[in-house]
Amino acid sequence: MTGFESLHVRRPRKLDVYHVVDHMREWDRLEINASFDSGKGDFATAWFAVCDKCEISYLLHTPDGEPCVLMNVVPAHFGRGFVQLVATPRIGEIIKMVIRFLRHEFGRMAELGFRRLECRALAAWEMNTRFLKAIGGEVETLLAGYGADGEDFLQIAWLNDEGNV
Repeated sequence: MTGFESLHVRRPRKLDVYHVVDHMREWDRLEINASFDSGKGDFATAWFAVCDKCEISYLLHTPDGEPCVLMNVVPAHFGRGFVQLVATPRIGEIIKMVIRFLRHEFGRMAELGFRRLECRALAAWEMNTRFLKAIGGEVETLLAGYGADGEDFLQIAWLNDEGNV
């Protein structure tokens, strides 16, 4: 028994993406605005275009069926993948199952051809850093001034002893 059997997981549909993006946590919105030129387009449409092309793309929702968490692993060169994750405030209701599920899924990434997963996270968002560590990520470095307005970011990676996730 894995501990996340009651977690509702499926591939995101366009309406799910719009719901999560429209209701995402304020820190997610700040992180996106610091990372991307989101003022020149529709972030939800861009997210859906990415997840539609990703083999690894999940929607997790609350027991009452509300879309809550979007997660993609975007393939990059040489077996690397970039983790993207946004959530609504309701993630708190299912956080323990989300952590167990993502730890399990990240453990499968080597089977899927990834040797390294990484993401960048707003350094000031300490709760997010704790979450990323809880799902097995390790802070590698501070990216000082990385954001659009000079915000600091952290680079977080998932590797095992052999250099694989």
